[in-house]
Amino acid sequence: MINELIDQVDITLRKHGGVSTSNEANQRVAATKADMRAEIYKLAILNGTYGLTLMDVNRRLGIKVQTASARLSEMLRDGVLIQKGEERRENCRVLVPVYAQ
Repeated sequence: MINELIDQVDITLRKHGGVSTSNEANQRVAATKADMRAEIYKLAILNGTYGLTLMDVNRRLGIKVQTASARLSEMLRDGVLIQKGEERRENCRVLVPVYAQ
């Protein structure tokens, strides 16, 4: 129940300032956020300490950049992924699953 409520929250609200199209997009994907995070987590586990980037998620899972960015932000917020130091690839931060620190 709590996770379903959290998925109604738009983690990017601060960035887009409540633009109606962004709010509508958040409502459309709310029911699939958990599934997307699970797919991203599987990819993160497969990549292990090498990590993954926003562009990896976009290319390998076919998730739009803006949607992938929001899911990665949620996973960072929830402590599932962490940033791998200052490492960057393709101008993106590199994220690893917490166990892979």
